Amino acid sequence: MRSDLTARAAHSAAPHEYAALRSVRSLDAARRPRRARRHYCRAQTLKRLDASVVMPMDFLRVPMAAIVGHYAYAETVDLWVFLGGWIIVFSNYQAVMMERRLAMM
Repeated sequence: MRSDLTARAAHSAAPHEYAALRSVRSLDAARRPRRARRHYCRAQTLKRLDASVVMPMDFLRVPMAAIVGHYAYAETVDLWVFLGGWIIVFSNYQAVMMERRLAMM
């Protein structure tokens, strides 16, 4: 369906817009191998480790992106970013501790 939409958009585009449409398609095609590799790595990690260990690290991407955005791009970090990051970190910590307690029983 996606290629059908792209094909219809290409037929209705002006000649100068057609080059922009093709560049967007090529950027999307360039990202596909990375997505497949990321999916493969995550699947292998979940195969070897428990999800309660892997997924908290995955959720840490959001607070880490805020930190990188602040230092690398000088973006402002407001209270909601800190509150959201704290909720993510605390809830994941709590889930890991509960799994440990259940494993000891």
